Amino acid sequence: MRALCQATKTMESHIKGPIFLSNLEVFRQNGFLDAVVSDDEREWHERQSEGYLSLFRGYGLCDTSAAQSSEKASSPTAAAEREAGNERLLELMKETSAVVLSRMEGTTIGHMVHCHEWNPLPEMLPPIMQLHKHLKMKKTLSFSVADQGSAAPLACMEWLGAKEQDKERWSSLLVCSDRIQYPQRRTLHDTYRREDASASFVIGNEHREFQIVDLNIHTWSAGGAHFYEIDAAAYEALEMQMVMRIFSYFTSNEFGANGPVKVIIQHVSERFLKTVGEQLQEVVDLYIRDWEPNVNFGCSDPLYGLVELRDKQLLQAEDEVVLVFAGPLGVLGFLRLKYDLHLKAGV
Repeated sequence: MRALCQATKTMESHIKGPIFLSNLEVFRQNGFLDAVVSDDEREWHERQSEGYLSLFRGYGLCDTSAAQSSEKASSPTAAAEREAGNERLLELMKETSAVVLSRMEGTTIGHMVHCHEWNPLPEMLPPIMQLHKHLKMKKTLSFSVADQGSAAPLACMEWLGAKEQDKERWSSLLVCSDRIQYPQRRTLHDTYRREDASASFVIGNEHREFQIVDLNIHTWSAGGAHFYEIDAAAYEALEMQMVMRIFSYFTSNEFGANGPVKVIIQHVSERFLKTVGEQLQEVVDLYIRDWEPNVNFGCSDPLYGLVELRDKQLLQAEDEVVLVFAGPLGVLGFLRLKYDLHLKAGV
């Protein structure tokens, strides 16, 4: 592998003491209704929903020179679309978080955090606060973590681990949910299609199913490229940069003695998975998800693979597994876990 030529910023973990991840729950829908909508239909919708598009000026997803008036942004049509989109996101968050909380009766949840890769529609009451109200989490501090690409859950874990390290006992609920909304696109060049998803789990310092051994976040410049404007050649070059950094991580770290470390990597594209597999075939045991392998579930994508690996009983006691969160541009996250076969979810 050739040397990396761009500066990389690495966030090393500041977690002190043992931290555990447990009660992982993911939402699986039967088919994807949005898949029947063509890109041409989406583009038509984007052009027609002028007020709706204007809501995204702050996200840098719209051409400000063609921005619409504030009257259109507050039109009944735009308001109705905004409400419908966020209702869907809230339903995804409810699906997984409620199941996890039902297993944690008697446990005090100090924080509830919505981690997301894609931007929800702006509202006076963000989705996490609507969930907070729905679940009646009166003694819980709720907030969102974004702008970290797919590594948003790792940034949240790192912050919580550093903040709570002096407490004798603590638990927090992470809700990793993404809902793709106009004008954010589900497809880009030949990458896998992005779909709505949700995964929830608890982290804390009580001994549970997976111990967090380490986590790292790597970020680097994408050369000023915008995700919605980058051409195919530039995007493929960025994918190869991710491949090189993944190779560097696994060849410069030592792992457990139970054979090659198991690795679950985000399903970015067929080319990405194939190239990583070829580069690391003698270094790691790469696991490719069976359920919807041609879909990218955003910041919860590797967690879907972890659930599958666990439920198929492919993990043995003391096995290490590394989850790789990748994208969309210039972001990689590595979450290294150790499995305890004898501790079931909720114990």
